[in-house]
Amino acid sequence: MESTTGAIAEWRAYRRLWVYLRPYSRQLVLVLVVSLVGTALSLVQPFISKLLIDKALLQKDFHALVWIAGLLFAATVAGFGLNILSSYRYVRVSASMLFDMRLALFRHLQELSPRFYVRYRLGDLMSRLNNDMGEVQRVSADTLLSILSNVVFFIGSVILMLILNWKLFL
Repeated sequence: MESTTGAIAEWRAYRRLWVYLRPYSRQLVLVLVVSLVGTALSLVQPFISKLLIDKALLQKDFHALVWIAGLLFAATVAGFGLNILSSYRYVRVSASMLFDMRLALFRHLQELSPRFYVRYRLGDLMSRLNNDMGEVQRVSADTLLSILSNVVFFIGSVILMLILNWKLFL
């Protein structure tokens, strides 16, 4: 029963967060798509390396070597660029969301009665609020997109290794 209550509490917390996510949902979806494409370009590099070895080096085809090396370079640069773009956009969107959260929090503080401020020292209250919002910002800006990208990259790598050589993978 305890785990059910905890799950319900977590769901309510996410529902409260949705109020701040909703205005930025399109931008977040765009960031997610760009990040997934960047990750896919990183995952395609072993296939290109396989082509480089099988088609160019083993067959001693200089023309194929130039084209496949160019393709590998383009995939690397494009993946790197897309990952930078998604990170930059994600930080901008998360900063805007956190600004909205801070604004709502400070508006709420202004609506509290003076009796509330008698019980707590204002400096301690503001310090705690700033530290807590800083932690929310750190987690949302630094961790969330990295975790998602790394999980997708890991799953894609496992699938890629199984496709390339399942015996070697095992």
